[in-house]
Amino acid sequence: MKKSALISILLTLAGCAPQVVWTKPGGFIKQDYDQDSYACEKDMRQSGYFGGGIAGGIEMNQFFDKCMVAHGWVKQQRTEKSSERDAYIASLKASLRESAAAGQECADKRKSGKLKNHRESVECSNPQIQKVFEHNGFPRMDLVAQYMEKRLELAEKMDRHEITQSQGDKESQEYGARIFNGGTPQ
Repeated sequence: MKKSALISILLTLAGCAPQVVWTKPGGFIKQDYDQDSYACEKDMRQSGYFGGGIAGGIEMNQFFDKCMVAHGWVKQQRTEKSSERDAYIASLKASLRESAAAGQECADKRKSGKLKNHRESVECSNPQIQKVFEHNGFPRMDLVAQYMEKRLELAEKMDRHEITQSQGDKESQEYGARIFNGGTPQ
């Protein structure tokens, strides 16, 4: 087989190979990954010669992988579903961060007397929250609608003094965690 044909086959196979990602229990922190992968690559290069050709390359990769595992990393195949899940989580996190600011702005208006009660505060923030989720391309706006309805229900309970604000906040957080985690693509 000609060398150019072999290279062509290898490049084709590399393009078809599943993409792998390194994850770490407790969450991916880029700085940790950069430090650990640098250390493993350095160890790999300093450990000696692995031989030439494909076999040498495979041995080098195996050494690197074992080093990363020793640092607590887990190698996983990235699938279309994991990409979808990653996009969902990234959109959710960005939306929650930004919507917290909208909620705080309206809560401050209530505390200053510009809004009369908790219900008005939620009515002030819910449209902003919806816009934030839409802007971030969140795919499950039905969950956002459920969450906003629950916020309104809890605000009314707080206004009737059936629950305290801390109880309402806690219930809202628990409800949000439950529905948004349940809506996460598997």
